Amino acid sequence: MDDAGVREKLGRLWKGIGKNRYALLVLLLGAVLLLWPQQKKSAQSAQSAPAQEEAFSLENEEARLSSALSRIEGAGKVTVLLSVRDGGSREVASDETGSSEGGAEDGTRMESSDKTVIVSTGSGTQDAVTLRQTLPEYLGAVVVAEGAGSARVRLDLTEAVSAATGLPSGSIKVFKMK
Repeated sequence: MDDAGVREKLGRLWKGIGKNRYALLVLLLGAVLLLWPQQKKSAQSAQSAPAQEEAFSLENEEARLSSALSRIEGAGKVTVLLSVRDGGSREVASDETGSSEGGAEDGTRMESSDKTVIVSTGSGTQDAVTLRQTLPEYLGAVVVAEGAGSARVRLDLTEAVSAATGLPSGSIKVFKMK
C-alpha cells in the first residue's frame, strides 16, 4: 500500500468516529496516564513512613505550630510555647520466654525473661516494634505574634491552636510581640 492509500483509510476512520472522537481522545489520554510509571511516588512514601513513627518532641511540635500560625493572614512572626502534662509514652512489644524445673523437696523453680521485639527497617537500622504510642496531654499554650494587636488575628490564632492541640480556647493565651 502506498502513502495515499493509508491516508485515505485513516481519513475514513477519523470521519467514521465522528462525534465520539473527543471522548475517544480523552479515554486514550487516560489510558496513557494510568500506564505511566510511578516509581518516584513509592520511593517518597517509603521515606515518609519512618518519619511518622518518630518519638514526640515538644520543640519540634512548637516549631511546626509556629510555622503554621505565621502563615495566617496578619499574624506575622509567631512563637508558640506549649505546656504538657507528661512526655507521652510508647509501649513496645516483648517476647516472654519461661521455663520451670521440678525441684526434689523445695518445690518448683520458675525462670522467665523478656526480650524486646526488634525489626529491621531496611536501611541498616533497627527499631523496636511499637504496640501503642500515646501523645502527651496538652495543658495550655502561649502564642506571641506580631499581629496580635488585631482581635481578628487573635481569634484566628486561638482557633488554629485549639484545632491543632485540642485545647479549649480558655487554655490558649495570645499576646502581641514587642
